Amino acid sequence: MQYDTLNPRLAWIAERVRRGVIFADVGTDHAKLPIALVHAGQVSLAIASDIGEGPAKIAAARIAAEGLSDSIRVVVCDGLTGVACFAPTDIAICGMGGETVCGILAASDFIHDPRIRLLLQPMTDFVLVRRFLADGGFEIADEDIVSSDGRLYQCLVAVYSGKPYSIDEVEAELGRLNIKRLTPTFLEYVRRRKSIVEKCINGKRRAGADTSEEEGLLRGYEEILEACCETE
Repeated sequence: MQYDTLNPRLAWIAERVRRGVIFADVGTDHAKLPIALVHAGQVSLAIASDIGEGPAKIAAARIAAEGLSDSIRVVVCDGLTGVACFAPTDIAICGMGGETVCGILAASDFIHDPRIRLLLQPMTDFVLVRRFLADGGFEIADEDIVSSDGRLYQCLVAVYSGKPYSIDEVEAELGRLNIKRLTPTFLEYVRRRKSIVEKCINGKRRAGADTSEEEGLLRGYEEILEACCETE
């Protein structure tokens, strides 16, 4: 299904929302995701939540203007604290820092349920998010690097399995599925990261600082790019 009203990173999330579910959009801002999903007939009920009164009022006004007030509930709450009562099964947390995403998930016991799908688009701290998911027993069912508005975004789908697992530093930053799939956008992302880390190593060396962590990442990037060349 095409979501022409959404930018690519939000469309990626919308396309992975299951049909007929109760959907929650945490930090909804302008309620773009819930509005698009309800208009498409993809969800039976949507919850648009935000911690701020101002964004919630803007979201409610947009929802009303679209004639969707009966299908989308607006909730002012911190994270998922006011959302659990609606029993959502597909939950989007997009456009926030990774530390904030982890804090929201850590405070929400009800997501420890294999029937719930987490749709995450952290803006920063991807390592923190993936390590939180791995340590907490959330399997990454899907992920991708999405080009949107001139930037590259990491998008993930996670489902609770209750079985913690280990990941290395490169997998934590880039994603195990991404490394396996080697999509063109992912490879572009790796090349960008490689350039950034090389500059960081050079700067640290000039300052006489330890570069072992960065050198480990650089080796990982190079192995991925070499594997890509071998498959071409």
